[in-house]
Amino acid sequence: MRNLLILLALAMWAGAVARSAGAASVPKDLVKAELLADVSAVKPGEEFTLGVLLKIKPDWHVYWKYPGDAGLPTTVKWKLPNASADSTQPELRFPLPVRFDQPGDVVGYGYNDEVLLTARVKAPHGSVGSATEFTADVAWLVCEKICIPGKAKLSLSIPLAEKTTAADQELFGKWVVQLPKPFLGEPGRPIKALRLDQVGDRQYQADVHWPAGEKLQDVQWFPLPPKALGVEDAQTKSQGNESVFSFTLVPKPKDSVKMQFLVTYTDSNGKRQGVEFSENLPTPPSK
Repeated sequence: MRNLLILLALAMWAGAVARSAGAASVPKDLVKAELLADVSAVKPGEEFTLGVLLKIKPDWHVYWKYPGDAGLPTTVKWKLPNASADSTQPELRFPLPVRFDQPGDVVGYGYNDEVLLTARVKAPHGSVGSATEFTADVAWLVCEKICIPGKAKLSLSIPLAEKTTAADQELFGKWVVQLPKPFLGEPGRPIKALRLDQVGDRQYQADVHWPAGEKLQDVQWFPLPPKALGVEDAQTKSQGNESVFSFTLVPKPKDSVKMQFLVTYTDSNGKRQGVEFSENLPTPPSK
């Protein structure tokens, strides 16, 4: 797969540069990670939001849940109170990413400067006055001219109380409004429809449209293919009230699988927004 080969080449290049220049030349503190919560105390059994804040050195970037042509997704593995080893992990929510046009026509999706990755969790049922600990194992790949993997084990202790007390509302509010919205086809949302067609052996085309009077700008697509599949030759063409995304899947899907997309745009008020879609790929013809 092309993106795997590119990633291996980047890793080898990063190692060669580090060895030739010496460890002292590798920048430090490229990513600073911190575990936060939108509460300072929580009532037993109530839901609240945990967030991993990544502060990224200028000119460097980390990756979205699908990195693009090369890179590695940023991951968070939670350890929650009273959760068993096989418990389902809470959904990690990623804000709207940006696109990186990197040397060699390598396209990446991710974040510059700062990002807050969040998850909704539930406080355990326990005694008021006791404290409960939440842990996050975070891993990332940070890139500029070279790529360097990083990780952190973060923990946060939150007391159980008779009443939940809010905290860091401004920070969490800033990032909550940057979360994509699910496509529900509801009135009042600009994006109205998605269509996904197979146009070749491994080639597909997806398109969205919006009312002719709606002025959307800077429409961008961020694909999220199923595991073990990658996206190549991605192209976006937006004209009038329609945007078309053409792409190739590698390797060729053997079964009907679900493809996800995030479409971002700037609305008439100058605000960047995003809508998520899920569509089943057309079933491959039987031989």
